[in-house]
Amino acid sequence: MIESTLHQACCVILVRTKFDGNLGSVARAMLNFGISELRLVNPLANPCSHEARSMATHGAMLLEKSQTFQSLTDAISDCVWTGCTSARTGGLFRKQNVVELQHGIQKARETSDRGRIALVFGPEDHGLTNEEISICNYVLTIPANADYPVLNLAQAVVITLYEWYLSNGINPTKHEAVQLASAYQTQSMFEHLEAALRAIHFVWGEKGPSVFHAIRHLLGRAQITETENKILHGLARQISWYVNQKENSKKMPPESLEAE
Repeated sequence: MIESTLHQACCVILVRTKFDGNLGSVARAMLNFGISELRLVNPLANPCSHEARSMATHGAMLLEKSQTFQSLTDAISDCVWTGCTSARTGGLFRKQNVVELQHGIQKARETSDRGRIALVFGPEDHGLTNEEISICNYVLTIPANADYPVLNLAQAVVITLYEWYLSNGINPTKHEAVQLASAYQTQSMFEHLEAALRAIHFVWGEKGPSVFHAIRHLLGRAQITETENKILHGLARQISWYVNQKENSKKMPPESLEAE
């Protein structure tokens, strides 16, 4: 009966969680606010331990059904929107896509009728890496005392899921039934596009990673569709074709060029 009331549009992803009790507390919060899917990325904690199950109480069933992944990229591969929480918002890889939690959750809710949403939480000690931050659409910040803004993992999950739960009562903007590209599809496109832009030296040298990071997040904010994702693949192919043509023409002997 409980399970039938849970929402399927959103999943919670915990990355390298260290403490069993936090796994249990997160599962309980998920049950409180109607989220049914828990994904774990390289967990150090044991979801089957007595402490985890004890802290989860009726949410223990979510621990039993949790899926484990080797990387965050794998865990979000079928999602069309990802938001991660972080108390650290400075630096190149974090500041570009920072939004306050309530605003970010509204963006997630407006997208949820077009695919699965992922809410991502890092490990208790150091949080998510810059690389992990960079593959999420937004960094969600929870307003707190500037002298000590770092929340316990379970507390951050409770507050985030509370906002998600409240957003159910607000009518989201309706979109046409156009399928957004999944994280798996966009990751393939980004790799293809980066290689093409490196070939023409648009992404190059020490500033190359930061330039492509900005491009990646520009496109991430746009929430591109599957069709648009294919167009960007086509752009990358055309750039690569042009570069290859130029390189081949340089290698041709003069008589071949004259014959043309």
